[in-house]
Amino acid sequence: MTTAPGEQRGVFGLRPGDRALVISPHPDDETIGPGGTIARLAAEDVEVHVLCVTVRAAKMWGSSSEPSVRYAEFDKACAALGVASSTIAWVDETGELDISTRQRALVDLIERNEEVSLASVRPQLLLIPSAGGFHQDHQAVHRAAFAAARCSRRASSPRRASSSGTAGSEDRWSAENESWWAHVDTTRFWPAKEEALRAYGITTTPRVVGGLTPACAERAVEFYRQVTVVHRAKGMREAEAAKILENTYRQVNIALVNEFAQLCHSMDIDVWDTITAASTKPYGFASFKPGAGVGGHCIPADPLSLVHRDATMGLPFHMAETAHQVNEGMPLWVADRVAKDLDASGNPLDSATVLLLGVTYKADTADTRHTPAVPIAAALLRRGIRVVFHDPYADELVWPDDRIEGVSDLGAALAGADMTVLLQRHKEYTQELLAGARRLFDTTGTAPLAEIAL
Repeated sequence: MTTAPGEQRGVFGLRPGDRALVISPHPDDETIGPGGTIARLAAEDVEVHVLCVTVRAAKMWGSSSEPSVRYAEFDKACAALGVASSTIAWVDETGELDISTRQRALVDLIERNEEVSLASVRPQLLLIPSAGGFHQDHQAVHRAAFAAARCSRRASSPRRASSSGTAGSEDRWSAENESWWAHVDTTRFWPAKEEALRAYGITTTPRVVGGLTPACAERAVEFYRQVTVVHRAKGMREAEAAKILENTYRQVNIALVNEFAQLCHSMDIDVWDTITAASTKPYGFASFKPGAGVGGHCIPADPLSLVHRDATMGLPFHMAETAHQVNEGMPLWVADRVAKDLDASGNPLDSATVLLLGVTYKADTADTRHTPAVPIAAALLRRGIRVVFHDPYADELVWPDDRIEGVSDLGAALAGADMTVLLQRHKEYTQELLAGARRLFDTTGTAPLAEIAL
């Protein structure tokens, strides 16, 4: 069932002065970026409180800055929007504890702090990310959400609890929160520059919702139709599964063209020209592009929630698992090609310098989560190659075993590197600029002057 939006355009149906509590495990574009949830709510004079529930490790994989700097910027961004923010954080000083251990410590911390942190908010709207069987980092977030719900139980009217993605918390909401309308809506957010947001923003992308009960579903449709077109799924699980299917579809098709690119390379076939030719078919073919790997928090992670859950039931999800393996192996294949080309061109690896251009996972964004630049850099460093990078959106690249600083003088870096590897097609990387590279390896299909292509 698909419902058209009504004439009222208030964010999530809230009125000026209503209160919303947004609980998130990490700051990202979907939370505070252009067109993100908080910016939309704040623009409508909704009283927003943001609670960041997180584990801070001494070393954070793929982070573009130290955790303390990262979260200080998050607080600063909230302040700029006139939004109150607070954090419940458990710090792993060693950076070596597993996720489950960190989460148990964080949950304990929340239980000790919930009254102080949550009792005064009493929101009309509670927004939380998914719990997901694979996403252990969200367990503490949902613990905080349940605490917030209990603190608001004495409210005079029912409130709305909205979880994005794979919630898996239906029984808890049913048992603990009779005064809340619980539903799932699937996150569909395009973390890109402003012009893209206008095409794929909150108000222009249909929302899939599923309710805990028929009454919850009806309220969810009423809730979101004031913002955008709404599709009502049969239930919460169906809405959750739709999100997993969307991301698995992309994961599998990207893996297909990534593996196809490797085959084309071995047979001296231009993979980009091949894809362009296949894309002329007006039916039965959807074009996907290969690359140095898959990044972000959706495609590399969400399909694995079903892989993990199904494995516990003895039902393997072969397609998603194989696609994940192919995409995870792509950065190592790229690094191997870089090393082999350097060696073939007479550059000793222990004295060679490689410049990585664009280390965020997506063009024109500052998000480095699960960026393929990390395994590429790590693999090159293990071979004794000096690695530097430039990215207008990231100052450093950090992972548990190492870190590299970004360079500021791009012209000098291009001229000094034995090889430049274009990983991300940021708008700043023009053809004129790339012409300054001594030897260019293009993984994006956007630099026709490159000596080496994916």
